[in-house]
Amino acid sequence: MKRVDIISKGTHKILESREDSNFVLSENSVVIINTPIKAIKKIERIGNDLVIHFSKTDEPLIIKNYYNDNNNADNSLVLKTEDGRLLWIQDLENAGVIDKAINYQVIDDVELLLYQEDSPYMAALPWLTGGILIAALAYGNREKNGAPKEDKPIFKDPVAINAYEDNVGSKTGTFGILKPTDDTTPGFVIGTLEDDRTPVLYVDGKEVASVYDRENGILTPVEPLSEGSHLIAYKEVDGKGNEGDLGEAAEIIIDTTAPNQPDTPTEYIDDAGEKTGHFDFTVSTDDTTPTIVIGDIPADETPTLYVDGQAVESIYDAENGTLTPKTPLSEGSHEISFTLTDEAGNESFQSDPVTIDIVTTAPNQPSAPTSYIDDIGNNQGQFNFSVPTDDTKPGIVIGVLDNGITPNLYVDGKEVAAIYDPATGTLTPTVALAEGTHSITYTLTDVAGNESVPSNPVVLVVDTTAPTKIELDSVVDDVEYLTDNLQSGDYTNDTQPTFNGHGAEAGALISLKDETGKVIGTAIADAKGQWSVEPSAANKLSDGAHNLIVTQTDKAGNESTTTSFELNVDTKAPTQKTDITDVYDDEGVKTGKVKDNGYTDDTTPRINGTISAELGSNEKVVVYRDGKYIGEATVKGTSWYFDDKDLENGKAYQYTARVEDLAGNRGGDSNSYNINIDTDAPPQTITILSMHDNYGPVQGDFASGVTTDDSTPTLYGSLSSALAANEYIVIYRNGERIDSVTVQAGVTQWEYTDGGLSNGQTYTYTAKVEDASGLQSASSNPFELKYASDGSFNKGEVIGVYDDVAPNIGNVPNNGYTNDTSPLLQGTLNSALSAGETIAIYRDGVKIGEAILDPSDPTGKSWTYQDKDLKDATKYKYSVAVESAAGVAGAESTTYTINIDTTPPDQTIKIEEIYDNKDPVIGKVRDGDVTNDDTPEIRGSLSSGLAAGELIYIYRDGECRGSTTATYSNGKWSWSYTDSSLGNDQSYIYTAKVVDLAGNSSSLSNSYSIVTNFNIVGQSAEIIRILDDVEPGVGPVPNNGYTNDKTPTLEGSITSPLSAGDIVVIYRNGDEIGTATMTSSTTWKYEAELDADGFYTYVAAVRNNVGVDGAPSNSYSINLDTVPPTATAQIYSYTDDVAPQLGDYGSGTYTNDTTPTLNISIKGVLGINEVVAVYRDGSKVGEAILVNGIYRFEDKALADGKTYTYTVRVEDAAGNQG
Repeated sequence: MKRVDIISKGTHKILESREDSNFVLSENSVVIINTPIKAIKKIERIGNDLVIHFSKTDEPLIIKNYYNDNNNADNSLVLKTEDGRLLWIQDLENAGVIDKAINYQVIDDVELLLYQEDSPYMAALPWLTGGILIAALAYGNREKNGAPKEDKPIFKDPVAINAYEDNVGSKTGTFGILKPTDDTTPGFVIGTLEDDRTPVLYVDGKEVASVYDRENGILTPVEPLSEGSHLIAYKEVDGKGNEGDLGEAAEIIIDTTAPNQPDTPTEYIDDAGEKTGHFDFTVSTDDTTPTIVIGDIPADETPTLYVDGQAVESIYDAENGTLTPKTPLSEGSHEISFTLTDEAGNESFQSDPVTIDIVTTAPNQPSAPTSYIDDIGNNQGQFNFSVPTDDTKPGIVIGVLDNGITPNLYVDGKEVAAIYDPATGTLTPTVALAEGTHSITYTLTDVAGNESVPSNPVVLVVDTTAPTKIELDSVVDDVEYLTDNLQSGDYTNDTQPTFNGHGAEAGALISLKDETGKVIGTAIADAKGQWSVEPSAANKLSDGAHNLIVTQTDKAGNESTTTSFELNVDTKAPTQKTDITDVYDDEGVKTGKVKDNGYTDDTTPRINGTISAELGSNEKVVVYRDGKYIGEATVKGTSWYFDDKDLENGKAYQYTARVEDLAGNRGGDSNSYNINIDTDAPPQTITILSMHDNYGPVQGDFASGVTTDDSTPTLYGSLSSALAANEYIVIYRNGERIDSVTVQAGVTQWEYTDGGLSNGQTYTYTAKVEDASGLQSASSNPFELKYASDGSFNKGEVIGVYDDVAPNIGNVPNNGYTNDTSPLLQGTLNSALSAGETIAIYRDGVKIGEAILDPSDPTGKSWTYQDKDLKDATKYKYSVAVESAAGVAGAESTTYTINIDTTPPDQTIKIEEIYDNKDPVIGKVRDGDVTNDDTPEIRGSLSSGLAAGELIYIYRDGECRGSTTATYSNGKWSWSYTDSSLGNDQSYIYTAKVVDLAGNSSSLSNSYSIVTNFNIVGQSAEIIRILDDVEPGVGPVPNNGYTNDKTPTLEGSITSPLSAGDIVVIYRNGDEIGTATMTSSTTWKYEAELDADGFYTYVAAVRNNVGVDGAPSNSYSINLDTVPPTATAQIYSYTDDVAPQLGDYGSGTYTNDTTPTLNISIKGVLGINEVVAVYRDGSKVGEAILVNGIYRFEDKALADGKTYTYTVRVEDAAGNQG
């Protein structure tokens, strides 16, 4: 702290005398501070206080009330230096900071600052007395007491020169002698001398020529003083040459060397407006009195601010090293520099100028934002403000701003902290917005801190409350063959089942998710909250169990709790083959198996069948009647049955069966089995009229009751009406059914020849009409006869003819065919043979031998006879009679007829093709190929027609499947057979041959194989892109884009790998054009070939190995354009809009504009898909735009010192170049 003395100017009293840092003035005073002038750093006015800052201490000295509000306070500041000099500080009457170049005047004492001439100051302050002051007072006292009475002139005591006038340089005026000067001929202030007195000037102890200005009391050397320190004194000389004493020498410093050029300022301080702080000069400011940061400068130098080359008044803050103009700068750019002036007034060169932009005009009102970005929750993306959000910190889309523009976000009228992302053009609050409705605006602030008015407000609703759980009404399977509403846990082959429900918010997003949480389908709820959603084509359900969930997400992106539904997806068809083996009749007279196409009176028959393998857990055998599902069979292992019911009389029914799974996938259809229902008994009346005897002495027609010796009597009868096609006559003998008789259509007469009668027996015959169902008419009248003969009473029967020659080994039926020329006859007797009796065998009525008894039969009633040497193509009739010991034959049996055929069919048979009749691919299945047809048609040819009794037999894997006949058309024989009961995913080999009634067969045909696949297609396909590899536009062609490539390459993917035989097919404009090449297990490519310019749309689909196409892919369209543009372009000038040279310039010129605009002329007319392409040094840099009828292109970021070559041409969207 400094010692301070305060003296009243009015009373001359000492008011304060102490060391302290705070003083208060109550009246006009002289304030004396004991300190050298160099210890003062800064003097400033703050309010009405005088504040003095010192270099070596942070604590200032404060003199309160040194000034007043009217600026008429009369206080004086005096410094007392270490050598006792008194320095009266000048220019403190103005407010503000006093710069380091403090003006002062050396005074002898403070009396001249007090209001009265006589002062007690000296007596009161003895510590103030010094040599100069004492001398001055002494001189004053001598004047008062009168001069000595001497003849020698009396000169005043010499005093030191304490001031000078400087008339050179930037600092002129009167200064204390201690202050250096750049004036080499300063005028020393010595005061007015007596008229006869002349001053003589001494410099460094030597008298020098000088000029004395008596009027102003100024003594000036004639010759310039040299640079450096000089001791200055003078003495008086009167007109008589008398000299006074030389005064005390005072030191003066001559300094003519200016300070060095100061460093260029690098920043300024803006303390006006919204944007304050330190900035470099590239940043504009709205502060019209910006504070220029120049840093610390030497204490004896003073800065001067220059604006646009002119010095302006400024305030220097030594503590902060800043220089501030007093007068506001105008709007616009200004060059700023400063100089340094030392105490002598030497001024440095100006610093290198910097440019500062003063901008006080705020940016225009920005447009209202139209959208925001939500990156929270389920509903993410860019939305307009009509859509609520669950993002409490949404990114408000305001667009890309000009450089230097800063946005400010306002929510509900209050500015909130926000982050601007120039990459996305979004302004995002850093503090979460509250739930509810908010008014959103924003302003723009330029680099100078000028803020625009707010944009027009938009309303944003923040909604973080989740909606309620939605209701699931139904899940629908619409994929054949089982379509219906599904229950949770059901099986389905629909990989895109439809989920329907209600209870959603209007416009809510409905999301269908799989068990992993992946969204596989979406939909929008309608105005009533109803909704329907299914898996997308790219997200079809895979085979297996799925736990699916549906949720609703409101417009803000809040998601509800889940509603779940379980499904088992199965798209694989069952592999078992199915056969109907028979239909069983257990009702009425005739029970047992009903032949295929047979008749039955059972309206509840049982259908029996087999399957090739046991059922899986979700499989079943289903039965169809006339193509309609009637029920599920009961299955045990690989056998099954189904009891039908409610069949109607007079109708024919066709049954089929197959294995189906719970998902609705179907195995192959079984064979068809047909039955006819007939529950009406035949209506005819049947009558036995007579018996015809054609043996022995008495022959003829006889009535009932006759005795005959004919063991083969013939009965004649009549019908009341003709038989129906399924009716016949059955004959009963003694109440036992012995045979049946067929009658030609329309005939009402019939006959029957019996045989095997026993001698001495009486027989009663009756007849009935019977239909194929076993229903019978009323019995005829009884007809009685007695058989009497001299022969044996025993009777024999031929019951079979055994064939042991392949292929048909076994019994040859009556009237049947055989290739065995030595067949074995087999028969029975009514009773064992009596002594001497034999069994006579007759062939065509001629006895050929005697039978032998079968030793394996202990009853002695069975016999055999081995025939031989039978001839091919001959019919033989066998009968038997028992001969008595006397050789008389008893009753002859009924005949048993066989046909000998040992010649195999000679036709050549061939399988020509197997035909697929099931969508989607109908047509020939190539040998070894795959089909989805479970009833394929085998088609073939014959070298010649079939003989009577010959049939074509078809074999599948060596097993006979059935037979067919041949037809003759267009000069050739052909045949076909439709198979059934095929299993899924099976391989089958077909062969065929001609077989006659005897079992002789032709050579086997060629083999023909197929593979079955009844599965639906599980994969979906996608076209990812179409590639153009023809210059110049090489690369992907966008959907609906243009290309000049006539062989573009399609690239795509499928959702899962293909199975064996599956392919990816390509369609163009709806027509199939080819098959893609797989590049990996799930990616493919296809090179198309185009003939003509035009618009083409491509679609892909997976086709399985049976020709079934899966769902079509997305469509991808391209425009082929191979015709180059006809218009031409030329650059005629460029525009430079950067000072100092502005305007349009031609090729080869120089520019300082790093973003020049090219001006381009067009010859011709541009097509709608054509552009003007701009190339720089051979590389395309952009496209020109049409501005006021001229195509222009503004380039960017050109480098200094480089040469650039531009070319232009017209190009179309396909890449064709003009």
